[in-house]
Amino acid sequence: MKQQANLIRAGQVIEHDPTLGLRLPRKGQTEPRGLDDRQRARFEAAFLQPWLGSVPKRKRAAAVDARVRESAEHHLIRDRAIAFLMLYAGPRVDEVHLLNLGDVDLREKSGTLHIRRGKGWKERKTAIPLPARKRLLEWLELRRKIGLPDTLDAPLFVSLRGGQTGNRLTVRAMQMIIAEAGRHAGIKEPVTPHVLRHTCAYMLRRAGVDIETRAKMLGHSIETARLYGEPGVSEIEKAASRLDDAEAA
Repeated sequence: MKQQANLIRAGQVIEHDPTLGLRLPRKGQTEPRGLDDRQRARFEAAFLQPWLGSVPKRKRAAAVDARVRESAEHHLIRDRAIAFLMLYAGPRVDEVHLLNLGDVDLREKSGTLHIRRGKGWKERKTAIPLPARKRLLEWLELRRKIGLPDTLDAPLFVSLRGGQTGNRLTVRAMQMIIAEAGRHAGIKEPVTPHVLRHTCAYMLRRAGVDIETRAKMLGHSIETARLYGEPGVSEIEKAASRLDDAEAA
């Protein structure tokens, strides 16, 4: 470049482009981040007991304690259904926010989730694995028990707080639920709904689900689904470690 500047100052014309044939280094594509198996187990375990740690002890006595515990248990059942649906079926958080009761069809050995307004306003149907179906059934039973509306156009996930009870749960509230579960699980990195979606995509790939089916289930393009179709860095490192003791004597 210095020689080029000198030639320009001298009034000489460069007859060729000195940058022709040069290749810039390719930036590696960031590996989508999901929970590994150990983190996922800890995340799921965070929903085994109600989260009472933030309730002041002075409010946890006698009748008050019973009401607080009941409320915490109700929140746990709802929040667990949200988390397991995101983790095992992989919908986006805004897709979960928009779900109505009529969008979920649960049967004895199968279940279907109807996403009416996905990314790009695309509609799709996807299956609901057993872990998510079980938690959804618990939530639907609780809804009936506490008298929430059961019409097909009623929001699936609603607020359980005072005067807001029955209102559609916001995207922000769902994000906070997942983040709080991550903290209870002791996971250092922030856990978001998108992290759960990545985790679902990886579980499907490891289970041997083909790329076209994964793309359709998650509402991905084939190009996006392909990001989960190749081994990630952690899997490559794990594979390489199998040769650690292979050195010939």
